[in-house]
Amino acid sequence: MDSVEDIYRFDPDREHQGLAVVIVNFTTGGEKRDGAELDLNYMKETFERLGFIVECHRDKTKPEMEKLLNDYSKREDLKKYSCFAIGISSHGVERTENAISYHAIEMFDHGYLYTKDVIDYFSERKCAALRNKPKLFFIQACRIPESKASKQERDVGIGFDAGSKAPVPVNPGQGSSADKTDNRQSEDKERFEDCIVSNPESDEIVTKMQKEEGTGEDEWDLERAHMDNVKSLGGILVGDNSLKESKITNQNSSASSSQNKDDQLQRGANQNKEQTPGDEIDPPKGTRFDPVLFTSVPCENNMLIMFASPQGHYAFRNETDGSYMLRYLYEVVEKHYKNGGLQDNQTSFLDILTEVAARMSEKTYFGQKMYTIVPCLVHKLYMDIIFTQGKNMVQ
Repeated sequence: MDSVEDIYRFDPDREHQGLAVVIVNFTTGGEKRDGAELDLNYMKETFERLGFIVECHRDKTKPEMEKLLNDYSKREDLKKYSCFAIGISSHGVERTENAISYHAIEMFDHGYLYTKDVIDYFSERKCAALRNKPKLFFIQACRIPESKASKQERDVGIGFDAGSKAPVPVNPGQGSSADKTDNRQSEDKERFEDCIVSNPESDEIVTKMQKEEGTGEDEWDLERAHMDNVKSLGGILVGDNSLKESKITNQNSSASSSQNKDDQLQRGANQNKEQTPGDEIDPPKGTRFDPVLFTSVPCENNMLIMFASPQGHYAFRNETDGSYMLRYLYEVVEKHYKNGGLQDNQTSFLDILTEVAARMSEKTYFGQKMYTIVPCLVHKLYMDIIFTQGKNMVQ
């Protein structure tokens, strides 16, 4: 920060920093996201501490969400605010249209709304009331591609960043036994999971297959690791205390897939032999499509977008403590701005968000699986945002 000319100007007589809109989906119903209600509370208290007026919404369908965003973008009172913010917590996925990948947020009716469209409502060409004012977006939703949004891909580590290969006991700050995954599964997978058993005959069958196929012990670690999890590797299903053996096939290749995929699956299997209930993630059930050629990250002038994860990765949420990014955002804001912290504040809000990312990078998720994740920050802010106390603000 070189001078006051490098800081967004806020009305000194303002009563609030701006308007913050919070939307949290799947707080109720059969597909309730445990911890989602905490996300709403985290965002509400975070923005209120920063001096925003906060308006909260739950479980919006796609038509309701589109109307909500349209109404907000046309509100006359936006002119009196110096800043605008939106926080969204829901399922998410990267979808592809014409070889371009776009992030999409799932609505309560299972319709999808692209993040780029959410942002477009408040672009400077469509929302003159917010022109030249900072606009902040916080997106707690997975960014896993549809082609990878399956339990089988997740179980081998697709969509995760491994923080450590060595399993360690679950300690505070190192993953929680309350953590789970949120990936939707097909009826067949759920049916197979109901009949998973451990069978000592599996090692004998693996040995027989090794001899027949001429494979080494290391190559078969993957099949052994997944046999009791009822994967379709090798055409073996374990259930009802019996084994059914058939010739090994794979829907994508006859005897084995490419070396790159084998290496990737091998690494994932080695990391996932110990299944520990872990952090929840927010992808939907996906379908396969051709490889993505381009990825679109929407960002307009004077905007900042903070995603809970990088493109291609899951976003973590704890069923008892809520989403990690939103929780750490709340904690860091409380640290810097409590007890009149806005009065003489000189800290750029970008530094606050960097501290949030640093906290997330120091934590591991899914307990013994030891995964790490860091938020992704994209912005086209021309100046620093310094939240200070307006003359007529009451904190």
